[in-house]
Amino acid sequence: MSVDAEHGRIYAPDAGPGRIGALELRDDSLHTVWTEPQRTLEFLALIGPPDRRVVVGTEIPPGQPLTGNTLNDVVWRDAATGRELARTSQPLTAISTGSMVEPYYSGKMLYLARAGAIIELTVS
Repeated sequence: MSVDAEHGRIYAPDAGPGRIGALELRDDSLHTVWTEPQRTLEFLALIGPPDRRVVVGTEIPPGQPLTGNTLNDVVWRDAATGRELARTSQPLTAISTGSMVEPYYSGKMLYLARAGAIIELTVS
């Protein structure tokens, strides 16, 4: 899970049904803001200024097993709507299980591949 305290939102994945989503804590209860299909076993990164938050996470490509996958995509989503903003142009070797795509300098992200490689990602 990732928490955006300023907006009262929680971003969470659920690998079983293969969805990620945003929940908002309001005075009366917890409300679903959005959900989108995305199978992941990793943590989600929340980046950007309050008015342009982005959720970044991995996605296990179709046809890959939920556990024991060998490939991952990386997906950037608008944190307010769940709309997909960008995706890796091709699947990457699987990420280290239980980790996350790490924020880096100048809007770049670091992908810690299971094989020990560190891959720098830039949206263009």
